[in-house]
Amino acid sequence: MAVSMGVAERQVEQRTLQEVIKEADKALYSAKAAGRNCIRSAGQRRGAVKLTAGRE
Repeated sequence: MAVSMGVAERQVEQRTLQEVIKEADKALYSAKAAGRNCIRSAGQRRGAVKLTAGRE
């Protein structure tokens, strides 16, 4: 199983929930483009955080 996430938080200049969701959606597709198991923040310009999980 692989997980890619886009994260956004509401900024003062963003007036609507739809704007925040749009930014999170852009971040999600950016994380997907970076590869599996990534998290990308809406404010993050390059790179993505890779997730790793150990098996027990």
